[in-house]
Amino acid sequence: MTDPSFPMSFRLGARALPALVLLFSTTATRAVDTLPLNDADTLAFAQLVRTYDLYIDAVVDMVEAIPATARPSSAMLGKLAHRWRNATVAWMDYVWTDSRGRIVHRTYRALSGPTPGSLLGLGVDVPPLTPNAHAHSVIVVGDVLRTNDAEVKLMHSLEGDILDGSVPRGGRVNLWASQQVCGSCGGLARQFEQVYGTSVTMYEVPRAPKTDPAAAFSRLDAHRRTGFRRLRDGISLRQQGGFGSARPLPAICPP
Repeated sequence: MTDPSFPMSFRLGARALPALVLLFSTTATRAVDTLPLNDADTLAFAQLVRTYDLYIDAVVDMVEAIPATARPSSAMLGKLAHRWRNATVAWMDYVWTDSRGRIVHRTYRALSGPTPGSLLGLGVDVPPLTPNAHAHSVIVVGDVLRTNDAEVKLMHSLEGDILDGSVPRGGRVNLWASQQVCGSCGGLARQFEQVYGTSVTMYEVPRAPKTDPAAAFSRLDAHRRTGFRRLRDGISLRQQGGFGSARPLPAICPP
């Protein structure tokens, strides 16, 4: 995972023309596969939960590093926690075969919405709170209001690594999202397939009735409530004896 901050706007120049052609083309294209994630007892679901926890802990760590007199109030943290209560959390596994024939995985994580540093008025963020779009990005989200969607952040982060040469084109993308994938994000995934020669499969956690507490959506919703309290009160899992400091995970993680 790379960590330049995600720009709030981006310029379109000659390099963006291929994506614009794809975006507005009337030629029929294969829809990106979107499948339900119903089983909460899977590694894929556990990684959604872990991604949410990483973001909570990253904010707590960031706030702890600020002098006490300049830290945001518990009320401000409560507002951020409330916003994140309904945010989409997502993670993505990019898989390719290297020159020696070995299967390689790279994991990306994102949470929808503006960065917490901007929401808390801090003017600074730390990884993994700073997803990036490459200066020469050519994929274009159809709805500008969707720029901060978790799925868009993931695609831009992977695109940046491809353009920088740290991962090759033509791999396989598996993306898991905590909520339904919108049409704009699905369209961006189709662009990504065509521009970078990848295959993309997206998984979404379908909504479930509140009367079904065992459903994946209900279990994730319950975990969000716990995260809401931890963020509001400034308590990290590290402080609770959990998985340690929430620094970015460039780690390899199979689907």
